[in-house]
Amino acid sequence: MKWKEILANGCDVTYRHGHRAVVANDCIYIYGGGNWKICKQLNGYNVKENLNFLPKYSGKICPGVACFGMVISDETIIIFGGMGEFGLYSNSLYTLNIKSWSWKKHNFPNKYLPEPRIGHSFTISDDNKIYLFGGLINGDPKPNDKFTPKYMNDLYILHMTENDKFIWEKLPTAVEGPCGRESHSAVFHYDKKENVKFLIVFGGMNTNRLGDLWFLDLNQFVWMQILVSGIPPAPRSLHSASLIGTKMYIFGGWVDRKPLKSAFDPPSVRFETTNSLSYLDLDDLKWVHCDYNDENRPKNRAGHSAVTVGNRIYMWGGRSCFASAEDDSACTKDFWYLETEIPPKILNVSLLKATRTTLEIEWDYDIDNAECYIVEIHKIHLVPIDISKIRIKTNLPKIEKEKSVDQYKGTSIKRKLEELEITVSKKFNADKTNDNSKSEDIMSDGKTEENKNKEIDDKNIDVDENKNIIEAKNDVQVKHESPIKSIQGIDKAWLTVGVYKSNSCIVDGFYTFKINTTNLTYQNCPEPKDLIPELKAHLTENTMYAFRIAAINLMGIGEWSKMFYFKTADVEMPSMPNNCKFIPSPQGLRLAWNPNPLQEKITAYSVFIAINKNEEKNEFSFLRLYEGIQPTCNVLQNYINSAYQEYSGLDTFVIFRITACNSIGTSSPLLTTYQL
Repeated sequence: MKWKEILANGCDVTYRHGHRAVVANDCIYIYGGGNWKICKQLNGYNVKENLNFLPKYSGKICPGVACFGMVISDETIIIFGGMGEFGLYSNSLYTLNIKSWSWKKHNFPNKYLPEPRIGHSFTISDDNKIYLFGGLINGDPKPNDKFTPKYMNDLYILHMTENDKFIWEKLPTAVEGPCGRESHSAVFHYDKKENVKFLIVFGGMNTNRLGDLWFLDLNQFVWMQILVSGIPPAPRSLHSASLIGTKMYIFGGWVDRKPLKSAFDPPSVRFETTNSLSYLDLDDLKWVHCDYNDENRPKNRAGHSAVTVGNRIYMWGGRSCFASAEDDSACTKDFWYLETEIPPKILNVSLLKATRTTLEIEWDYDIDNAECYIVEIHKIHLVPIDISKIRIKTNLPKIEKEKSVDQYKGTSIKRKLEELEITVSKKFNADKTNDNSKSEDIMSDGKTEENKNKEIDDKNIDVDENKNIIEAKNDVQVKHESPIKSIQGIDKAWLTVGVYKSNSCIVDGFYTFKINTTNLTYQNCPEPKDLIPELKAHLTENTMYAFRIAAINLMGIGEWSKMFYFKTADVEMPSMPNNCKFIPSPQGLRLAWNPNPLQEKITAYSVFIAINKNEEKNEFSFLRLYEGIQPTCNVLQNYINSAYQEYSGLDTFVIFRITACNSIGTSSPLLTTYQL
């Protein structure tokens, strides 16, 4: 695991601890907490854009609180309890809709409300039930006279109903369960193997630091202490617990100072903060201490916030030590994330645009823990083969009677292989023939899916990635030249295209070397300036290339994607038509322009005329008048009379737009005017 400090753009944030954070739509929202005074500001951080921002909101705004509970359900942030100004404890419930950015306070009869408290856990389940457990309340019968701390172990469920309504439900306090506590952690976990949902509570404070671990069965509401192996984290409070998959990560918090001092010493002597990291493996029920020596890690802290985005834990702020109330140095405002896994495999790569010398490709964007991507390439050689007779290399049982090629006339080679029950791993595009039927893409797992990259001729040769499974016999007399081509050789070495921050790139060439990816991480990944341009080869037209892509982060490089195949074009994007001339005719007007170069293989020209869209606002749109292969067209007089008219001094003009199109795309438009 690796830590990385985030240096975000945008607005600044304040020092604080005792705040809370939630995640929605690639954004982290942080509220409350404070240092020498309570913070009332909601901060936002966009993970994708690395940007801090301040949302603007309205309504009955929640007053600033610290050590409260906060969760998010769909697009609604829900806040309960906490300590406000002047040390007052709260049991108010507020919501903030992050779509309308409107705050709302919810009122309940007092008999249904939990007592005002701080340091409780507030955890939402996958069925949108919110579980409130424990916390610290004023146990004095006359709370306005003095403060008597009382550590709670009560349990409530906050039910959300339609029309933004909430209902509190108090559950009986368990006799055999965790003791009362505050500043503990609680996470929701669904055990898919046992089909049981749990609330997992760890640590906290009850006159002393606690290090016990409890599981609440949410089906039967029974507390359990399960035997767990490994070395558990030291007893602590005001730590964070983050669940990723089946691992619960515990970071930071207040712990007892070792060796322990006298119980009469001040807290600054008896307690200290920590930056230790451990996780509980819920599959093996084992504690694992993460003993990392990396100097680039957060300093000791407690009262910080931590949320998960994908396989990352984002941690912000907290208090590092005891200090005077107005000392900013006691609190932090640094922002970190913990990388816990290498990036997953990239599943989809698509072709956005192909020219004679470039290929623009795009791949998965929903990889939350990728810092950059490495793209590799190799050229595929397509050569003609004789298919009058073929033999199949396979380890399948011998087929009783092999059909001759003549029996397969009118069908594709792919169909023949399917009838022979040959499992193929890859399909390569053959040159276009008169048969324009579409085929399905056969992937390496034997399943079929629609080829989204381009239409592929139904006549395909299927080959294994490491060896050809179809081979022409050398001793067969070739009677005709087959138009079908197959892979007869693949460049063995993968070569480097480049390293990219975004999920797309325009490939115009590749380097004549391969970056060593054995121990590649984001920290030692080469930058563009490290790659020598002189060692770069360029793509050639009408050539097939294979691509593979892998994501990279601080932990290392993820699994390579499967191979994707894209072909450069044999024509370029059409250039803009030019030199348009207007020739009056008895029917109206004739337009003529220079034809595009032959190598652009124009399939059609289009001519548009501007017409009125909104006369009051002087707006216009374009109407197509012509589509054809000839660089000329006739415009009837009635179209000219009803066209949008542009005025310049005493002159009046009609606007025309002309474009050229081929198999690659459409040219930039030629805008030209005709004076009436």
